Amino acid sequence: MILTAQQSRKYFEARFPEKLPYLKQVMVRCPFHDDGTASMSVNIDEGVWKCHTGCGEGGLIDFETKLSSCDRDTAISHINEIVGETVLGGNGEKPEAIYQYKDAQGRLVFEKLRFAGKRFLVRKPNGKGGYDYHLKDVRKPLYRLLELLISKYIAVCEGEKDADNVHRALSGKGIAATTNFDGAGKWPDEYTVFFAGKQVVILIDNDEKGRAHGQKVAASIHKYAAGVRILELPNLPEQGDVSDYLAAGYTAEELLEQMKKAPEWFPPRNDFFVDALTFAMSAPEKIEYAVREVIPLGQNGFVVADPKSLKSYSSLDLLLSLSLGRDWLGFEVPRRMRTAILAREDYHGLNLMATEALFAGKAD
Repeated sequence: MILTAQQSRKYFEARFPEKLPYLKQVMVRCPFHDDGTASMSVNIDEGVWKCHTGCGEGGLIDFETKLSSCDRDTAISHINEIVGETVLGGNGEKPEAIYQYKDAQGRLVFEKLRFAGKRFLVRKPNGKGGYDYHLKDVRKPLYRLLELLISKYIAVCEGEKDADNVHRALSGKGIAATTNFDGAGKWPDEYTVFFAGKQVVILIDNDEKGRAHGQKVAASIHKYAAGVRILELPNLPEQGDVSDYLAAGYTAEELLEQMKKAPEWFPPRNDFFVDALTFAMSAPEKIEYAVREVIPLGQNGFVVADPKSLKSYSSLDLLLSLSLGRDWLGFEVPRRMRTAILAREDYHGLNLMATEALFAGKAD
């Protein structure tokens, strides 16, 4: 299933009489056997559970089916009722689309079912001719991974619907379309290697979330890709996407032309390092010193020496020389300046005695 963490928590709180702590992972007493030791672990954010004494494990549908001794559609109806909104398809409702995620060998890993109102359900083959309705311990491959592997040119979309529409529009043109399962902002770096040596265009949605997602994907894959472009399609409504672009009547050739014109993406410039010429040209004509030839004005630094080698006294002497405008250890102090002492270790009386002695030594 694809529920928010809040929806999943609402369901589990209704099904467990004990108050659940506000944590992602909790231990509770299993309702399927006489349990006095809290032997069931529940991942509330992901909507999965496991009884560690052997009662079973799975997702919310598996839990509700077992708890209520009902079929899958009835379990889905119960979950929808508890959550307070139709978050899952059920009661014979047909999905608008079924998106199949396959591994690099073409084996089905799981399916994502889309229902009206952008409601989703996920399921994975259970090896018994049926499905488990959760993705616990499942690595999520890129959508249309096989096509991506054999293509040189890749269009990265924000969602399976967009990837399918781009695939249909550009069929026969040697361009694969893909997306990540978890949606905008949740692109894992483990996908990076699949783009090695490929030319990539990222088709972003027309909103801040889409633009941020495009930047994240580009930053992730540019280390391996032969080239990366980010395409903001023209004339899109707010939150519009490439599916809206095609639905508005733009042709595959127009989409392809936009992809070719998209500017190439480069990572932000790192200004920490500069080239030698820039460094040489930026050197000031005159350096102002707090202590001539030793401490440039306005710079930071450390006093480093062995323990008990008079670091504190030397630093205190430096501060007095700066405040008085007197030379320090034979080095010129060009002008007087304000100084401050922050001592965190020594007793203040000792610092006061040292200051008075050093001051007396500088008096005329």
